[in-house]
Amino acid sequence: MTTDEIVSSYKNALAEVEALGATFEDAMKKHDKDFSKEYFCWMFESLLQYSLLEMSWVDGVINPNEVLLANKVTKYGDVVSLGNALLKTNVKWTDLLDMSASDMKRWLASFKNALTPMKNIFVGQFAAFDNVAPGDSLDKLTDGVTSLLVLFCAIDGKSEEREKEAAKNSLIVSVLVDIARLIKN
Repeated sequence: MTTDEIVSSYKNALAEVEALGATFEDAMKKHDKDFSKEYFCWMFESLLQYSLLEMSWVDGVINPNEVLLANKVTKYGDVVSLGNALLKTNVKWTDLLDMSASDMKRWLASFKNALTPMKNIFVGQFAAFDNVAPGDSLDKLTDGVTSLLVLFCAIDGKSEEREKEAAKNSLIVSVLVDIARLIKN
């Protein structure tokens, strides 16, 4: 497992979000409606980064490679800046490296509920778009995210059961599950 594989999985997932976002941005412009592909991608990345940070402490140790990679892979989003805006704090990515696992858990928990509106908007938009767009965007996104999470669990050379469990229970997985539910209804 290499960082390059994780970045590649991330890019595959993001490419699907970008493609779907671009399609709908173009369609909305034709009807004089506002929609931003960048904002759509920013929501996805913020939810994904949050999930990667959630996973970075579950083994009781903050892994610097995991935290730095969570910051490195994104193109649109920065969950630390989002957390600072929501919580009126001034945490930096480097500060996360010095936090204990319990402090990281508390910091993340303090703004998880604040992410719910963003999650709901992203889920609703993705599901609506996926229902009318050609192809199978959700399956492709799920494949990319799943691959990314599996590789991320093993970044330190081993994939522990609690890391796998954290991946299954991560915010980004709940996003995928919610999208699938909406599409089926």
